[in-house]
Formats: sequence, C-alpha cells, structure tokens
Amino acid sequence: IPWRGVAVKPTGAHECSPEQKGNDCCAFAEDLNHWSTSATGAGSWTMGDGVLRFDFADDTKCGGEATARQSGEATLVLEVPGGQAWGISLAMQGRAEANYETFKLYVDGAEEVVVQATNIDGVCQVGTCDMCPVSMPDQTFSLSSGSHTLRVTADSNDALYHSGAHFAITFARTDCGGCTCSATTASTSSSTSTSSATRTTTRTSTSTTSSSSSTTSSTSSTNTTTSTTTTSAPSMCSGIEIESLFVAIQQHHEKFVAIQEHHENLFVAIQHHHALLEKRSDSAVIAYLLAAALFICLFALCAALLLLHRATQQRG
Repeated sequence: IPWRGVAVKPTGAHECSPEQKGNDCCAFAEDLNHWSTSATGAGSWTMGDGVLRFDFADDTKCGGEATARQSGEATLVLEVPGGQAWGISLAMQGRAEANYETFKLYVDGAEEVVVQATNIDGVCQVGTCDMCPVSMPDQTFSLSSGSHTLRVTADSNDALYHSGAHFAITFARTDCGGCTCSATTASTSSSTSTSSATRTTTRTSTSTTSSSSSTTSSTSSTNTTTSTTTTSAPSMCSGIEIESLFVAIQQHHEKFVAIQEHHENLFVAIQHHHALLEKRSDSAVIAYLLAAALFICLFALCAALLLLHRATQQRG
C-alpha cells in the first residue's frame, strides 16, 4: 500500500493551542503510538498519526501465501487526569470478505462496536477474492477521570479468501479539535504530563528514578527519549481520508464494470429475443400459407362433390 509509512498531516490541521496542550492533547496523541499488540497467523498491526491498522495477509486462493486463520489484538491504557473527562471519537474503514472478517472494540471490557462486511450485489461476494468495503458512522464515547482500557480485535474467522483485507481505525479527542503537535511539543507535553500523572510504564519509570535535585536533567532526558520514539514510530497517513478515497474509487470502478457487464448482457438478450421474433414471424407465415392451401383444397373438394352430385341427379 503506497501511503503506509508516509507521515502526512490532515488537511486543515493546526498546532495545538497552549490550552489544548495543557489538557494533554499532545500526550494523548503520543499515547496512540504505544498500543500493545499481538497477532496470530500472518496478520500484522501498524500504527501512527492516530490510526491503528490490522492487515490480513493474502491467502493462497487470492495469490498470497497465507494458509491459516488470522487474528490480532491491540490494547491501550489511557490515564484521564482528575477533574477531566475526555470525549473519544472513533472512525473505521477497511476491506474484508463478506460475513467473515470481523472488527470489535471494547472499552473497559464492554463491547462497544462490532463491524463485519456484507455482500454487495455487483461489487463483492462471500467465497471470492472480491473484498467488500466496510465502514461505520463516526462514534463518540466519553471517558471519565481515571484509568481506562481500550481493546481492539480483528479476526478472519477462517483461512480462505483474503485479498488486501484490512481494518483501519482512527482515534481522536473531540475536545482537541484535530490539532497536531510537533515532535518537540509532543515531547515537552509528554514530560509535563509525567510530573502530574502517570500515563505509561516508560513515563512512570522516568518519574520514579528521578530525584528532586535532578528534575531538570530528568525532564531533558525524557524529552529526548520521547522525541526519538515519536520520529521512529511507524506512521501512516493521518486520518482516514486517503483510505476512504481509495475505497470509494474502487467501489465506483467495480460498479462501472458491473453496469458495463449488465449492458452487454442486455444487448445479448435483445439480440436473442429479436432472433426468436424472426423465427416466430417465419413460422406464422408458414402456418398462414398452410392454412390457405388447406382451405383451397377443401373448397376444391366441395366443388367436386357438388358437381358429382348434380351429374348423378341429371342421369337419374
């Protein structure tokens, strides 16, 4: 996929304001690069710029090498500071075999979202390599102050028919307005957030080992480490705009091909009916001629019988 690994800011994105940075918008964005993931089969996770994505490897029926069921799980723990409540928005796009590949989201153990592809006439069909586009309306849920666990699962449910199948999920804070943070800003915000509340294991370790007399040195070290993580983390196009555009183009192309095939089938059907009408027309003419010939023969026979009858009467 050509755009994977290319960092692109969303259209209209702006740097987070001081107030948004104070509300941990930059720290939240950094947290989204630290999902804990696992996968079975040949599937794989990627993450970056607020997008978490699971790719199913193509199977042998669709030109790939995968031969087993594929699944994955990603977990993220978020620490919402006291006195705050975060609104989390969620958007999802992808491609999957109808009735099989399934995406689920759990918040604090409760199942919140389930998405599975369904057949679309003329576009995709279960049991084929024609994958169905999948998406869902944007959803929002609220997290109160305290610790919360997000868990995402993806499962192929079988080993067959995977061709470019994937799920891409975009997470964002509704109160952050889609703002972005530069690497330096994200590091500073992350370090500041560490002093007030523990957010990840790395931040906790840094805060614990620092002494009160070396706070400045520890903060600088934390900044450097976080900045390195930010720049080296695998990234994808922010948001889901390019993925949505790709799916829409492919949908329109497939619909165009289906319409073209429909027109060709209709043309063949018209030719077939025309041929039948010609045959029926020829048969009608033949039947008419046969009927006329039969009528003439009957008329001639009647005339002959009438003449014979008169001749017999005259002789008598």
